Amino acid sequence: MNERVTDAVAQVDSLLESNLKYYPKHLPPLHYARLTGQKPGFSRIDPRYQWRPTPTSPDDLLTPIQRQLETCRAQAEALLVHERLGELILNLEEQERLTCRALGILPSSEHDRFGELLARPELHPHAITHSTARLTSAVKAIAREISPATGLAYGMLILAGMQTPKQLLRYAEGLDRLFDRLTRVPAVIQPLNSAVSLIDRPAPPLQQGETRATSRFQTLFSVLLAIREQLWALKPDRLSTPFLLPQVIDNYLGSEQGVGNSLALAILDSIMIGKLGFPVLYHLESGILSLEVLIAGQNVYWEVTRPSSLSFV
Repeated sequence: MNERVTDAVAQVDSLLESNLKYYPKHLPPLHYARLTGQKPGFSRIDPRYQWRPTPTSPDDLLTPIQRQLETCRAQAEALLVHERLGELILNLEEQERLTCRALGILPSSEHDRFGELLARPELHPHAITHSTARLTSAVKAIAREISPATGLAYGMLILAGMQTPKQLLRYAEGLDRLFDRLTRVPAVIQPLNSAVSLIDRPAPPLQQGETRATSRFQTLFSVLLAIREQLWALKPDRLSTPFLLPQVIDNYLGSEQGVGNSLALAILDSIMIGKLGFPVLYHLESGILSLEVLIAGQNVYWEVTRPSSLSFV
């Protein structure tokens, strides 16, 4: 490595080190890392990312995902080095995006997350659908390393027959568009801003009779309630016949009144809720699915087939 390249690498190292303190607060309000309070960090010497042979068992699928995420991080860092060498011209938006990725901050959109996964052959649909165990392991690994919403979306789209990167990316973009529709209305923006402020800054003084836990719960609960109301506002008559996830996404973005049955709605609702950082569990009673959302240590029950109030029992 010549002196010029060494100097460029040192400059990028310094840039990344100095930027660590700005994140996650510097991210857009709806970025998954900001909503969940994830801290960035980067290291070129991480034993988790050392090369291993192609996985031979379902449990080994975690390693290709980790390896791919680190490859994408390193590529972003390398592009920043090329810019310092004068070999690239990047605008401010591109610099910001690459700096975030070089710090280990994953993209927030499902389209970009799917793109990183699909860049690795071991994670293509044809490679993980040889057995139920292999697909399940892949979904769990994606949920663990990226997010539960991404793991659920990736697995359910593949189960619905999406076998090519183009198909998967199309519906990942559809999920992003729907999430944008849900979160860009004033009724959702206001509680979301309050939730982001709660995450970013020390909690405000408590009102009389209020505890820190109840204050946090009420702020986050208002976000969940606003998202639920917007989902039903977009499709007031959304309960219909069974559809697989691709058609459910098309129905929600299109003019159809019906969207899907309880299973289809539970999957879609879970992905939207999960993109906001809320953990989701499932309940099946008399063939009807409902959701249990975990908020600040409390359980909130969400019916997917009726626009009834959120419940605590």
